[in-house]
Amino acid sequence: MRGLLLFVVVSVFGTLSLSAQRVAQTPYAPVNIVKAKGLVHVFCNRVDANFNGVQDDGDAVASWVQVDPTTLQVVRTMSFPWANVKASRLGISEASNTVYIGIDNAVERFSIDSQVSKGVVYSGATVAVSSTLGGGAIYVSKRPSYVDPGTVTQIDLKKGDSLVYDTGTNPQQSLRFATSTKSQGLLILSEGNFGKPDGLLDIWKQSVLGTGRTSISVGDTPNHFFVHGDSVYVTVNGSHWIVVVDLVTTAAVDTILVGTTGFNGPRESVVDNGRLYVSTFAGDIRVFDVATGVRIGSIILDAKPEGIALNGRDLWVTRAFVSGGYAAERNVAVYDLDQSVGVHEEPFALKTPKAIYATSPRVSLPLEGSRTLTISTIDGRRTGVQTVDSGSCTIDVSSLPHGVYVVSDGLTAITLMR
Repeated sequence: MRGLLLFVVVSVFGTLSLSAQRVAQTPYAPVNIVKAKGLVHVFCNRVDANFNGVQDDGDAVASWVQVDPTTLQVVRTMSFPWANVKASRLGISEASNTVYIGIDNAVERFSIDSQVSKGVVYSGATVAVSSTLGGGAIYVSKRPSYVDPGTVTQIDLKKGDSLVYDTGTNPQQSLRFATSTKSQGLLILSEGNFGKPDGLLDIWKQSVLGTGRTSISVGDTPNHFFVHGDSVYVTVNGSHWIVVVDLVTTAAVDTILVGTTGFNGPRESVVDNGRLYVSTFAGDIRVFDVATGVRIGSIILDAKPEGIALNGRDLWVTRAFVSGGYAAERNVAVYDLDQSVGVHEEPFALKTPKAIYATSPRVSLPLEGSRTLTISTIDGRRTGVQTVDSGSCTIDVSSLPHGVYVVSDGLTAITLMR
């Protein structure tokens, strides 16, 4: 355990100016961006304006657009039938030249090169799909209801064998992983119950002793995770933060507060060159320094984004919904990160500590001790705070179990790790 360390960074943040915005043309409701075989693939949800399940005037089927990342010209487009296409959560394998997509109550296989269907590989209720890199197996997320725990089923496409992984409520994204220490397994993100802080990241590690499950509470309605090295960045929409999980120790190690509120929460995130980029329904991309957790800027988007991805030094962002509403928008904004011309300063500086690592029973916090302090577990449950000295804002943490907490004085929030 590390000793008491305090990282304090002065942050001046405003609008990150990117002079090289370009636009890739897509149909309405782009939600997912995937790189494969030298192209950028944009998947768009169907548009059902009145949610009646029937294709009326003004509605649109789901679609798949292949874009040349150099010219931003559309190479090929296909339209799916009028169906419930799980465009946000699909599996792709360059090695097998295959995309696996949940369509209604089945998983269908498509050629990446031609976009031609190769038939159904699984029949049954499907929430989301992922694939091994080689394409030999798929992982199908299932939920019995919106309030009960679900499962992810691993299906060997050659042998037909299956293996079931237990999950939390509403399992969504899943992904195979391998760490620098050679451990490997499966990550599963479950949203939990709507409006409750019971979202889970399950880490299933495989070893000679079998497969072991570690469940990490991440908060209210996690929406997406991104793996970078041995770290997982979990975007938690309802809690308005990013939880950082160490895959080697299988523990949450940090919480980055996004700063959104209400229904304008974070959607997805990616990491590049020491920066964390987070798409939000506030209509922007918020930029954080990974080393400090401090927000250093924003990229303003005139729409609500969903999917976000990197292709080299280009940041691709879907324009999924209109700004200020939920009507479908279209196209993908592309930003050249090398063309950033700086951060415009605001007339104030915000001093924010990244985290406090506490090993002693008492900890002094850089907060206002005269204000009412709150301390919450990472899943949103509040617990009591015993203030020892309000002048130095020293609190007693001896009764806190080891874990990650968020402490706030109502103006500033920090991460406390014990």
